Parts: sequence; C-alpha cells; structure tokens
Amino acid sequence: MEFYASLKSIAMHVPSERVKNAEFQQFLDTSDEWIEKRTGIKERRFANDEEKSSDLGVIAAKQAIERAH
Repeated sequence: MEFYASLKSIAMHVPSERVKNAEFQQFLDTSDEWIEKRTGIKERRFANDEEKSSDLGVIAAKQAIERAH
C-alpha cells in the first residue's frame, strides 16, 4: 500500500527585532563587510521578551492554512 502527501502551502513568520552586522562591531573585532563577505548574512532576527518561538510558529501555521484554501 502506498501513501502520498503533498504540500498545499508554506509560510513563515520571523521575530520583529532586527540586528544588523554593524551592531557587532561594538564588541567584536570585525566589520559589517567582513561578516557579510564570509557568511552572506546582513542581519539577524531575535525574538523580544514578549515573543516566543511557539507564537511565531502559530502565526506561520495560520498563514499556511489560510493560503491553502
């Protein structure tokens, strides 16, 4: 017996707080350009004290369900 599955929709929701590479220059011996050149990363997202990873997941799940209909 074979079973098949398919994805009808995907979604994501990222934390609201953005931290750019330049902010790391304050406490690391590096630069925005050095980080981006080696990692491709320009900024990171961090959850604030009121955001939980489960909250972000619920929002993304609701978006995916809405898009699937």
